[in-house]
Amino acid sequence: MEEKYSKKINYYKKVLKKYDNYSNFYDCANTMLENIPESICYEDSVIYKTTIMVTAPVLVSYVLYILKDAQNKKMERLYFLSRDGYIMYKIANILCQSYGIDIECRYLYCSRLALRAPLYLIDKKEAMEKICEKGEKISIKIVLQRAGVSETIQNEIINQLGIKQKDKSLNEEELKILKEKLNKNLLFTTEVYKYAKVKYEEIYKYFKQEKLIENKNYAIVDVGWLGTMQRHIRQILLYSGYNKTIKGYYFAMFEDGKKEDGEYNCFYFSKKNNSSRRILFNNNIFECMCSANHGMTIGYNSSNEGVIKPIFKDYKEKWNVNLQLITIEKYTKKFVALNKCNEIKIDCLNKIIKTLLVSFMMFPSKEEASVYGSIPFCDDFTEGYTFNLADILNKAELYQYYIFYKIYKKLFLKKKNEKFHESYWINGTIQLSNIRFKKIFNLGCILSEYIHYLIYKLK
Repeated sequence: MEEKYSKKINYYKKVLKKYDNYSNFYDCANTMLENIPESICYEDSVIYKTTIMVTAPVLVSYVLYILKDAQNKKMERLYFLSRDGYIMYKIANILCQSYGIDIECRYLYCSRLALRAPLYLIDKKEAMEKICEKGEKISIKIVLQRAGVSETIQNEIINQLGIKQKDKSLNEEELKILKEKLNKNLLFTTEVYKYAKVKYEEIYKYFKQEKLIENKNYAIVDVGWLGTMQRHIRQILLYSGYNKTIKGYYFAMFEDGKKEDGEYNCFYFSKKNNSSRRILFNNNIFECMCSANHGMTIGYNSSNEGVIKPIFKDYKEKWNVNLQLITIEKYTKKFVALNKCNEIKIDCLNKIIKTLLVSFMMFPSKEEASVYGSIPFCDDFTEGYTFNLADILNKAELYQYYIFYKIYKKLFLKKKNEKFHESYWINGTIQLSNIRFKKIFNLGCILSEYIHYLIYKLK
């Protein structure tokens, strides 16, 4: 197994060496390969090697782009949003200190849950859309958790609505019907409004403490995807009477952010620039590459000294996140020792990371699929359930991703909308599944994404 994984590492080394004139990623990787921690287990060795070959070069490139662009735009401060921004915040501090970049970097404790909590007070219609948003395993119980309804009141509402299976997964149509019923339920609307009001007061005090309500040229930093975090921050600030154009830096965006929500600066792709890169990209595994070692922010409270501090959801380490974090920090320090800031060809770094990401995300080795695929992941902002990133699927579930099966299903099968358990990283799942011709099957799934992309562009 070790020998097979070495072939993948050698491929990454060839990529880094090919582009070595853009930066010294290759020399950084070689130095760190020579210093693999002693007594490291096999799973951790895969994390360590993949981190120095893929994760670290990608994230260092992204943060370098942010800092360079922020300098050009005379930014005074950057807010790295938790939790995906945690390691980027660490990288930025090292780069700023080493290269003498005069930008204040701050880490902002927030989450989709914390930012959406006050939304019902600000915009009821949008709040209900988020509360009843579809997902892999969304039940009435998860919907009420999203709304901040206590467990005791949850049971009362469920009884009033006459729902017998509170843990049953709901499809998109069922969620629409549920939303209509909740909008007419007095107990629900009363509870969610009270919750939103309390949560708004908490987060406003935290934002004020962290100086977001200040006449400074600042931007927020996150991974991206749909731009909702920036939107919710803007909504909260506007509701407080602070009308400011929010600026944001994102690794990639699948959709354009709304104009009223401010500026969106994207590094890898956006809807307008390099949008075809989304085909060979998996945002779920990218979030795992940015994992933090603390729980999700679920609220805020005030200490005796009047300091507003985040409240975290219980956190249990289920894979070696700390190894990834420590390795990236060490890598960054090696990088600045080998590179002068003005000699780094930042505009060319995209070429390196594209090749690395496509190989890792779309064509993972069995070792990468096994180790990273076992990372627990959830697509819901309550984190009320988790699945492995690359869960093992049965054949019926697996074939739903395959382009030729999709065509056959649409033409001849009656159960066209049957719901299956899905994989958050299908390319990793294929590697781990007991099927023949994995490479061909994987290419078929990628072809399916190409077709979806063409339809998306035509629309």
